[in-house]
Amino acid sequence: MKKSLFFMFISFSLVLSASSTENSTKEGNELSERSDFVEESTIENTTSDQVRGESQNSNNLDLYSKIDKAVTRYEEYYDFSGAVYVGMKGEEIFSKTFGKANYDKDTPNTLDTKFMMASVTKQFTAAAILLLEEGGLLELDHQVTDYIPEITHWEGITIHHLLSMSSGIVNSDHRKLLENINKFLENSDVTPLLAPEESIGIYKDIPLNFKPGERYEYSNSNYLILGLIIERISGIPYELFLEENIFEPLGMSNSGYSIDWDIQDNKAIGWYKKSHFENEVYPIHFDYFLYHSSGGLYTTINDLVTWDRALYSEKLLKKETIAKMYAPYTKISSNDEYGYGWFTNGDTVEHSGSVPGFISHIYRELDTELVIIILSNNESLVGGVLDILTNDLKELLQVKSDD
Repeated sequence: MKKSLFFMFISFSLVLSASSTENSTKEGNELSERSDFVEESTIENTTSDQVRGESQNSNNLDLYSKIDKAVTRYEEYYDFSGAVYVGMKGEEIFSKTFGKANYDKDTPNTLDTKFMMASVTKQFTAAAILLLEEGGLLELDHQVTDYIPEITHWEGITIHHLLSMSSGIVNSDHRKLLENINKFLENSDVTPLLAPEESIGIYKDIPLNFKPGERYEYSNSNYLILGLIIERISGIPYELFLEENIFEPLGMSNSGYSIDWDIQDNKAIGWYKKSHFENEVYPIHFDYFLYHSSGGLYTTINDLVTWDRALYSEKLLKKETIAKMYAPYTKISSNDEYGYGWFTNGDTVEHSGSVPGFISHIYRELDTELVIIILSNNESLVGGVLDILTNDLKELLQVKSDD
């Protein structure tokens, strides 16, 4: 199978995401954007305030123990399964794993267990684009039609618009997009793995949602298209470009593109429970590579720690280039804006992700160099649970952050 096929995600998985199956999340198989912190959880009628109160009632404990107690409460109440890391300025404050990587084999999660990144992938795609810019191979104000001329109504959309979620191109779960995919699949000459030129054609008769640059709208299509641009400029598959230019130079040896997920060792299996009170765990098997440059990468806690530290150096990108990733470009709310692959709020950048079986979250304070990384292989933690946990950990770390 040709690994460089772009929009394998569009050509097949979106049809799956349009249908409701027992193994899909309630929100469908699309990647999640950052959720606002919710005031209470609907999981088994347990409120987040109850969990927070019990986990933080630990004044006599040291910071590590307080964090451990906080996360353990989420394990008890919400079946949290995965890995958590908290650090500051390169110093580890807390790292621990919870639950099983594989319940059938009774394999525990470890700090080197591989989890799907989901939408955390987007910051790596953004970094790849910025590497091409530093190399003089593109400019952010170049139009998308410079590389994809066949979609004429995309004239006026720039690479900057794709990066900042302000292009107006419809999201990957758009009704018309799904209809066009079904038309392709009804043609006996079309296989589920479409070539790039065929895949991009499904957008041809779909108008933009708004004028490019007019406003913010989260759309996975933006980052799928960026993946194609990376391939067309570099002349190599997306995954090979990231391997040669990001993962290998940084020593992220346990990160990659999930085209070979089925044969990966030391990986977590995504799962869910029908009820918190039942013991049976239902594994989720999915072709995660279909998410491509929008959400198809996998990683480990340890590799994401390496990634965090690299972004405070110039090992990968110049400091002025990294600053472009964090700059606020499109306003989401009174406080939050979208940069390039990051939600940004002052000196804080973060991103969440969700694919079938996996939830992820990375939170970073650029002034204090605080980082909170959470990877989970329990799909039941949708609905902002990881955001709430992140917020709880931030409160526990407030004193240290102020030091």
